[in-house]
Amino acid sequence: MPDQAQRDFFISFTIDDLEVATVLNDALNAAGFSTYFHPKDIPSGGHIAYWMETGLDLARQLIAVCSTKYFAEEKVYSHAERLAKFWQDPLNANPLIVPVQIEDCTFPSLMGPLKRIDLRGKQAPEMGAALVAALQEDGAKQARLQAGGLTLDKRRPEFWNVEGQPNPLFTGRDTEMADLHERIRAGGATAITAVAGMGGVGKTTLAREYALRHGNRARFGGVWWIPAETAPGVINAYDTLAEKLPDIDRQKDSRENAIAVRDWLGQQPSALPWLVIFDNAPNAKTVKDWLPQGSAKVIVTSRFRHFENVAEMMPLDIWDEDTTTEYLLRRVERGTKTQARSLAKRLEGLPLAAEQAGAYLREHGDWDFAEYEAHLVDLLAHEYDNLTVPVTVMATFSAAIEAVAKRPHGAAALAILNICAFLSPDGVDVELLKATASESDILPDPPSSALSDKLAASEAFRALTAFALMRYGEESPAGPVLVMHRLIGEVARARLSEEEAETWRDAAIMMIRRLMPYQVDDPGTWPLCARLVPHAEALKSHTPGPGQFGVALDYVLNQAALFLNARGDFDGAIDLLRRSVALSEELHKDNAKELATALGNLAGHLQEREETWDEAEATYLRALKIKEEILVPSDPSLAITLSNLGNLHRRRKNFAKAVELTERATEIDKVALGEISTNYAIDLSNLGAIYYDWGNESGDPVHRKKEVEYTEKSAEITRALRGTRHPEVTARLNNLAVMYANQGDMARAAEDMAKAVAIDLSLDQLRHPETQRHIAELLHLWTASGQKYKAQRLASGDGSDIVPYVEQIEAEHRSWVAEDPENRDFGPPSPVTGATK
Repeated sequence: MPDQAQRDFFISFTIDDLEVATVLNDALNAAGFSTYFHPKDIPSGGHIAYWMETGLDLARQLIAVCSTKYFAEEKVYSHAERLAKFWQDPLNANPLIVPVQIEDCTFPSLMGPLKRIDLRGKQAPEMGAALVAALQEDGAKQARLQAGGLTLDKRRPEFWNVEGQPNPLFTGRDTEMADLHERIRAGGATAITAVAGMGGVGKTTLAREYALRHGNRARFGGVWWIPAETAPGVINAYDTLAEKLPDIDRQKDSRENAIAVRDWLGQQPSALPWLVIFDNAPNAKTVKDWLPQGSAKVIVTSRFRHFENVAEMMPLDIWDEDTTTEYLLRRVERGTKTQARSLAKRLEGLPLAAEQAGAYLREHGDWDFAEYEAHLVDLLAHEYDNLTVPVTVMATFSAAIEAVAKRPHGAAALAILNICAFLSPDGVDVELLKATASESDILPDPPSSALSDKLAASEAFRALTAFALMRYGEESPAGPVLVMHRLIGEVARARLSEEEAETWRDAAIMMIRRLMPYQVDDPGTWPLCARLVPHAEALKSHTPGPGQFGVALDYVLNQAALFLNARGDFDGAIDLLRRSVALSEELHKDNAKELATALGNLAGHLQEREETWDEAEATYLRALKIKEEILVPSDPSLAITLSNLGNLHRRRKNFAKAVELTERATEIDKVALGEISTNYAIDLSNLGAIYYDWGNESGDPVHRKKEVEYTEKSAEITRALRGTRHPEVTARLNNLAVMYANQGDMARAAEDMAKAVAIDLSLDQLRHPETQRHIAELLHLWTASGQKYKAQRLASGDGSDIVPYVEQIEAEHRSWVAEDPENRDFGPPSPVTGATK
C-alpha cells in the first residue's frame, strides 16, 4: 500500500498499454523520479480504490499515458484518475496533468489544450529515455526561471474582467483552440467568424474558454473583455479599464480615455502583452479604429465574415455528429451512444441547440435521448411565423420554455426572460430589475411579486439557468447580472405574439425610463448611466406605438445621448439622436413640434464638430422650417432655433448671417418675454460673442463697440434677474473680463475677474474646475495690470485681496433680495464672511 509520502508522478494508464507504462515507470525511477505505479505498489488483495485516492492526493503530477484505449468510454479508472487530478486545479495554475501521447488518438476537451510530450513513432524502449529527457528539459527551464528570480505564474492577471470559470464540458473545439493559441502566439489580431454568418456556433464560448484557460500571468500582463456590439460599448469598456490603470491620467472625456488606453495597450512589453477580446462586433468598421496595435494580442468574435486588412479570419463551423454526440453523452451522463447520435442529427450541429437539449435532459432524469428527440420532432413540425432564427434552436428553446413554465415560480421566470430579451444581452443587473419590481405600472405580476421576494427570485433565476436560457450570478460592479445569448434573445422575441411583444417591449422601455437620471451631466449619475446606456442601445431598434411608451423611449435615447456626449463619445451620441429623429418621424406625424425638437437636439450635437457642420445646418434649417409653419412669429421656441443656427454661422465665420439670425431671436424674446428675461440676456450675450469674433477677424472698431454694448447689457440684465451672487453672473463677468483683456484694458478685466472669483468663493465653489480656471486667469490679469503683489499673495493662499469683493457682492445681493423678499433669497451660507442672509 502507499507509504503516505509525496511522490513526483502518478502513472495513469490502461491495462492495454501496460508494457509501455512499465517502460516509462522504470525509466523515471532510474532517472531519480518517484512514482505511484499500481502494478508495483499494490500487493495481492490490496485495496485499489484506497491506493488511487492516496496516490492522487500525494503525487505532484499525473502522467497520462494517452492512447485510443486510454480514452475509451469503458475505461472508467483512467477517466476517474485524470478527472480527479483536473479538479485539484481546474484553472491549471500549477500544471498537474502531463499528457504523454504514445499513438494517434483524439483528446477529450479537458486535455486538448494541455501541452503534450509526444512519443509517437518510437519503440517502447526508446519511449522511456525520451520521456525522461522531456521532463528534465522542462525541469531545467523551471530552474533557469527560478534562478533568474522568475516563476511560471499561472494565476489570473491583476487586470482581468472575464466572467466565469473553465467549462469542464467544453467540447469539440480542441483543434480550433490549438489553432487560436498559435495565432495569438504569432501576433496580430484574430477574428473568430461564423461560417455563413450563423449565430450559436460558439464564437464567444471559444474566445471566453481561451481566456479562462490561457489568460494567466505567465503569458499576459492583463486580459480585458470588451462588448463590441456598439462603439459606446467599446468606449465604456476601455474607460472602465482606464479607471484601474495607474499609468492612465483619467479625464472627464471617456473617448479620450479610451484612446489613451488603446495606445497604452500596444506599448506594453512584448514579453508580457495584453490580451484584448472584442466580443460580437457587428462589422469590421465598428472595431477597426479601436484595436490596439503593437504588442497587444487581440481576438474579435463576429457573425460578420469580412475582416480583411483588420484581422486574420478564423471561420468557425458547426459541430459534426461525433462532436455533438460526445457533448450530449458527457452533459447528460446516461443513455446510449446510438440514441445520442440520433438526437445529434436532429440538432444540426448547433452547439447552442445541443446545450439546451443537454440541459433539458439533465433536469428530466426520467427521459432518455429517444423521448426528447420524439418531443423535438413534434416541436420542429410546428409552423413558426416569420422565423429569422434556426428552427432547431426555436424547437429546443420551446421545449425549455415548456419545462420552465412547470417549475416553481416558472411564470415569473418566463416573464423575466421576456423583458430581458428586449434589453442588452451582455447583462441585465438584477438590482435594476428589482429597483422597479414594486412599480406595477412597469412590471406586472408575476415578475413584480417574484422579484420583490428573495426566495421566489432565486427560484425563478434557477429555473432559467437550469435550462440554459440565461446565465445568472456573473458579477458586475453593481452585483449579479443575468446574461442571455444573443440568439436566445432573438428566439425569445420571435416566439412572442405581436401583443405579447408589445407588452414586454414597453415594460423594458418604462423600466429604463424610470431609472434614467435627468441630470446626466452630473458625474454623480454617471455610474448608473453607464449601466443603462447598453439597454438604450438595445431598445433603439424597436418602435413603440404613439403615446407614453414612444415618449419614454425618446427620453431614454436623448438622455443616453447627453450622457455619451458629456463623456466625450460624440459618435455614440449622434447615433442615438439620429434614431430619436427617426422615432419622432414615425410617432409624431400629427405633432411636428416634437419632430422639430428632435431635429434641434441632433443639430446641436452635430455642430460640435467641423466635419458635420453642413449636416448641422441642414438639420437646423429643417427644424426652423417646421417651426415657422406651425408657430406664431413671436414663439420663443422659434428663437431658440434661430439662436442656435446663428451660433453655427458664427463658428463658420459667417458673421453677418450670424448677426441676422441672432437679432431675429433677440427680437422674438424681447417681445414674448420682455427685456428682463434670461432668454433675452442670453441673446445679447450671443451677439456680444459674435461681435467679439468678428472684431478679432476684421479689427473694425464698430464691431468692438457692438461687442461692449451687448456684453455689458447682458451682464446688467442678468444681475437684475439673479442678483449679484449667482453662477450666471459669474459667467457674464468672465465674458466681460475676456472682452476687456482682448481690448488691452487689463485693469478693467482684472476687476471683473476678481468679482467672478469672489462670487465663486462666496458660493463655496473653491474646488470647482471653473473656479480654479477663474483664479488662474485673475493671477495673470493682476500681473499684467501692474498688481503683481496681489497675484503673489493669492498664489500663496492669502485671499485677503478678494475678501472686499466678496463683502461688496454680498451686500449688493442683500439689497436685491430686500426688493422682493418673498421671491428672492440670499442662497447658501458664505464660507468667506459667514453670512447666511
